[in-house]
Amino acid sequence: MSKQAVAKIEAENIPVITQSESVLAVISRAATDTNVDVSKMERLLDMQMTVMAKQAETDFYAAMSELQSEMPSIKKEGQIVVKGQVRSRYARFEDILGQTRDLLKVHGFSVSFKSNFIDNQLEITGILNHKAGHKESTTMRLPFDDSGAKNKVQMIGSSVSYGKRYVYCMLLNINITEEDDDGAAGDPNNLPEKLFENLLHHNECLRDNLPSILAIKEAIDAGELSTAKECWGELEEPEQRALWVATTKGGILTTKERQIMKSNEWGTA
Repeated sequence: MSKQAVAKIEAENIPVITQSESVLAVISRAATDTNVDVSKMERLLDMQMTVMAKQAETDFYAAMSELQSEMPSIKKEGQIVVKGQVRSRYARFEDILGQTRDLLKVHGFSVSFKSNFIDNQLEITGILNHKAGHKESTTMRLPFDDSGAKNKVQMIGSSVSYGKRYVYCMLLNINITEEDDDGAAGDPNNLPEKLFENLLHHNECLRDNLPSILAIKEAIDAGELSTAKECWGELEEPEQRALWVATTKGGILTTKERQIMKSNEWGTA
């Protein structure tokens, strides 16, 4: 057998060593070597962990970019009916999960949720995990849903369902159909990486200003535009820009609310 053939066989049988295994091997050797400078080893290991974390973050955003290019638009199949009249339509959480779960698995993502109670409000945190080890999260705080004839348990359950649905859509920048995107879809600058960055900024502003946003939405729904405009005016301009995200891009303001806020009626409120 030729030397080249032997070398090829040996190369094919060399086990693949992952970064984690490499780090563990270094630690193992250091533990048995009395001449190792422990402080120097700690610094080297810290550097290695930093490099691994940066690589995991890079892998996360690369996978997110690919995921976004394949993410389907979700049709609004759910209805909110009041006294026999359809008040609004929405994308049901089970429909969103059903159409995105397999895609997340293909690209190495998973989503988990945590909930908490703070100041008599429900706090829902969604965590987007990637197989490389990096993760991103967003948090939404909302009041309990006391609409209709719900008991306290049903109020909490309804709020949990709403919070998970909205946080899930924000994390993945899910597009809900039958909504006006204000021409954003035709913007060549709306690359997946930029959209995700904008969405994270939107979520931060939403988290920091949720009481004001809820007050604006409730005032618009009640037709109290002067109150809504006053609450909106209390936000800083950068916050307004960050929150002015079309519903199709994960924004908190509905198409109807955005149309009202752009109307002449809003301007004279």
